[in-house]
Amino acid sequence: MHLNRSTRSWRRCALASAAALATAGALVVTVPPVAARATISSCDAHQFCMWQNANYNNNQSGSFWVRTYGNYSNFAWIYVGDSFNDQASSVYNSRSYRVGVNKAANPASGTYKYCWPGQYKNSNLTTINWPGGGGEVNDSISAFWFSDNSSNCGPGF
Repeated sequence: MHLNRSTRSWRRCALASAAALATAGALVVTVPPVAARATISSCDAHQFCMWQNANYNNNQSGSFWVRTYGNYSNFAWIYVGDSFNDQASSVYNSRSYRVGVNKAANPASGTYKYCWPGQYKNSNLTTINWPGGGGEVNDSISAFWFSDNSSNCGPGF
């Protein structure tokens, strides 16, 4: 039998089998779900979360960054990473304790920093500026740290 004829025959058999299974209700097609978009409810307890877009990505695609307390030393500046540096437009500190953010990746000075309380939310970082004339906080967070209590911002604040 010719190769093309054999291939066509195999395809006809496969299609006929699939049709028979579908008619019998036995054909199961698994379609992967649409990727869930990270919303404010995606930020669990003990986490500090940032979204690339205002309004916690507003049900649109955009990067979502999350760090969990306990995985980092307290009061130690941690670079957010190349993939999220200067990207945050909304934030949520779902922890009970404070979190610090800084404009610089390796803060040499304490001029451009904030210490936000537990449960702090800001859906649009264009509404606040860095202290000392550092411009908008939007799209400029480079480092963070975790506090171990709710009343103290720690050294340098």
